[in-house]
Amino acid sequence: MIASGQSCENLPRLQKRGRQLHGVTAESGMMDGLAAAQAWVMGLGAQYGVNPVIFGAIYIGAIPFFLLFTGLAIKRLRGGRPAVLPILGAGLCFISAYLYLAIVGRNIPGWVWGVFALIIAYGGFSAIRGFRAKLKA
Repeated sequence: MIASGQSCENLPRLQKRGRQLHGVTAESGMMDGLAAAQAWVMGLGAQYGVNPVIFGAIYIGAIPFFLLFTGLAIKRLRGGRPAVLPILGAGLCFISAYLYLAIVGRNIPGWVWGVFALIIAYGGFSAIRGFRAKLKA
């Protein structure tokens, strides 16, 4: 790194070797960016009382269960049997991460709830459309 007041005479040599600029490679710059993003997300989590790792784990972990309940619901609907419980299970899986945020979070801004409402509304619309398409197939 070139500090202020230092000479830049070695800069061309550094730029030729490994695409370094001021002693920083593209890889280390990316790692710095990832570390900064991680620190930002963890800071937001601390500010709002939500653990981002738990939120992410619930979000990703619910996907297989959502697919399982969706498949069960479609199978039951095709068989002419009631599918209320699998549909409720799929819906709970879909909103589980947001439910965690609602229970654990504090002082969450209103615009975040607006975005979540849009995501849930679009997800519900998309799921219903998908159910209907799979039932016709």
